[in-house]
Amino acid sequence: MRNDERNNAKNYVNIVVLNIANRYNRRPLAAQKDPRTPSQIALARKLGASIAGARRESGLSQDELAWKADVHRAYMGFIEQGRYSITVATLVQVCEQLGVKPSQILKEIGQ
Repeated sequence: MRNDERNNAKNYVNIVVLNIANRYNRRPLAAQKDPRTPSQIALARKLGASIAGARRESGLSQDELAWKADVHRAYMGFIEQGRYSITVATLVQVCEQLGVKPSQILKEIGQ
C-alpha cells in the first residue's frame, strides 16, 4: 500500500469514527452553538408564541402558513418554538399571510 492510500484509509477511518461518536451524542447541536443572549432567546420565544396564536386564530396549519409566506415548513416550526430569531422582513411576510399587522404581534409580546 502506498502512502497516499494509507493516508486516505486513515482519513476514512477517522471520518467513520467521528460519525459514530456524533450519533450517540445526546446534546442538541443548536444548544452548544446558540450565540443569542438569554433575553434574546426569551424574546424569540414570545414572538414565536404570538405568531403561533395568530396562526391558530386564522385557521392555518404551519405548513399552509409556511407555503404562503414562502419559508420552509421546518423553519416556520422553529420560529414558533423560538429556536430562531427572525428578521423584520420575515416577520412582515408572515404577518401579511396571517392578515395582521406586525405592530399587533409586537404589541402582544410587550416590546
